Amino acid sequence: MPDSEDWSFGSGDFTVDTWVLFNDVTGYKYIVFKGDQSSWSTVGIDIHIQNSSFLEARLNFTDSTQQYLATGSLPSISTWYHIALVRKNNIVSLYLNGSLVQSADIGTKIIQSNSYPLYI
Repeated sequence: MPDSEDWSFGSGDFTVDTWVLFNDVTGYKYIVFKGDQSSWSTVGIDIHIQNSSFLEARLNFTDSTQQYLATGSLPSISTWYHIALVRKNNIVSLYLNGSLVQSADIGTKIIQSNSYPLYI
């Protein structure tokens, strides 16, 4: 999707959610990605399969820190999943099929913005 101010989350509340059906969970697979794929330091947010191990969401902040949220297991192939990354009242949360997986208090940190497209 083309770049939009809608994808510049700053320090405000947001929800990014999608349905996904995996036909392969090996390696590193992007599900949602906002940034330059050749330089992870440009990324604002991404949701991905991490090295054939688990589902993970990553947020990069303007102070050069990151927040990671992850499931404890790898999703199955041929199964639909609803994934949601939510920030509300300075708490960021990762949901899988409506169940909270992990959350963290990120305070008023500002999510890095960029002019790259949003990939889904």
